[in-house]
Amino acid sequence: MISTITQISNPWSLPKLNVSVQPTLRYEWTQGYGGQKLLGNDLSGNNYNANMYGFGSSDYYPLENGGLIKLNNSTCNGTYYITTPINPTTNEYSFFMGFRLDAIQNSGCFNAEIFTGGYAFSTHDWWCGIQGTTIIFSRNGNLISTGITAVIGRYYLIGLGNIYVQGTGAFGLWDSAGNSYTSSTIGAYAASTAGIIGIGKYGGYNNTYMPRISLGHYHFWSGTGLSLTELTTLKNQYRTKYNISI
Repeated sequence: MISTITQISNPWSLPKLNVSVQPTLRYEWTQGYGGQKLLGNDLSGNNYNANMYGFGSSDYYPLENGGLIKLNNSTCNGTYYITTPINPTTNEYSFFMGFRLDAIQNSGCFNAEIFTGGYAFSTHDWWCGIQGTTIIFSRNGNLISTGITAVIGRYYLIGLGNIYVQGTGAFGLWDSAGNSYTSSTIGAYAASTAGIIGIGKYGGYNNTYMPRISLGHYHFWSGTGLSLTELTTLKNQYRTKYNISI
């Protein structure tokens, strides 16, 4: 006998991304849960399926904001994280992600909790996360403070475009309390040796700096630096999922 179970979530469906170049990898946890295995399928068509560590069936919440997975780390030396199978060797890249902040760990975190980043014990690195209580972005040790305080329970959309060939970069952050930080003049830094991409992890580095968040989606572009206009367009496509009104 074949049975069908239909689950109703928040009224939100996956959009076609309105950007000039589609992402190299696209993870969307709106797509659901099946076969007692958390889905980390790459929807870009490039088959870069996510490597997911620590997750079980209880960590997927299909009825929250169209679908969220919980990186349920109780400390910064946690077990919940995601890596991508690609190892970019380019200086041009972008990311765009959405999540809810579920805790601020602080103790034992070495003053950083990283939402996403790339580092392979090499000359280049980049990461975005919390330093103290402020959300920042760092490339090769050059810090950009958004001036936005991280608050437990708020939703965030964050995007970056590193346009190294032009020496320019764009960064955007929007939260569910109506705060935002945007810039198209943050400059650009080399990233060709930063290595694999970590989500909830500092790239290929040790299991430290790990956050506690509920993640809804993650996109990455290898070889393309998005503009602030494109990041803002993506924000507008996803803001309903994350209760963001601006």
